[in-house]
Amino acid sequence: MKQIKLHYKDNHIFIKDNHVLFVYDTGGPKSFGVGGLNPLNDEYIPYSYPDEQISYSKVIDAKKLSDLLGMRVDGLIGTDILNQYDHIIDLKTNTLTFSKQELKHQGHTLPLTFSNILQGVPMLVAQINTQQSNFIFDTGAQYSYYDDNMPKNSIPMGDITDFWSPIGTFKTQSYKALVKLNDIETYIHFGVPPAELSKLLKASGAKGILGNELMRNRITGYFPRRKELVIQA
Repeated sequence: MKQIKLHYKDNHIFIKDNHVLFVYDTGGPKSFGVGGLNPLNDEYIPYSYPDEQISYSKVIDAKKLSDLLGMRVDGLIGTDILNQYDHIIDLKTNTLTFSKQELKHQGHTLPLTFSNILQGVPMLVAQINTQQSNFIFDTGAQYSYYDDNMPKNSIPMGDITDFWSPIGTFKTQSYKALVKLNDIETYIHFGVPPAELSKLLKASGAKGILGNELMRNRITGYFPRRKELVIQA
């Protein structure tokens, strides 16, 4: 078991260890960095990789990611590494505990599934209105997305500016909507997904994305090997 620092800034979660900064991203299937060793298992990670979600001709690396974020980062840790461990993600104290041994956390347990199309990226079931659907669980997403009509009783929140690495920065409408995850009910800030993201969601069988807003001011257990997400009430 090991514990390292997290850095939470501008609604993004970063792993901070030995003066390096990596995005903590369950929505990214592959890790990359500026070269050298990653902070979780001290193994080498590549400098870049083709973004297979859209096109092999589109390549994402630490420099491009830094430009999109507006701050320098050393890379991204995705599910190819994250899914080897149990994780306790504490955004109250900004710490990450991870281990290849089984970790325990008390809270509401949500089953996870993993789509072959998304290469290890987790999905969970959430209910909006009376409809239950699969949503990608994406710790790298500062906003959530819902690929359907605006739900009843939603609250308009104006335009938001966000980015997705295959298409860069974009602006879209947003709103807050009530989401139910088993016994948890909470309002989530959703954006309307751009066409390219909508296409990926449909291909993967997901109705949307749940970003890290779900984890803020909470302690969350991410246990991919036993396909569970445990959220503190």
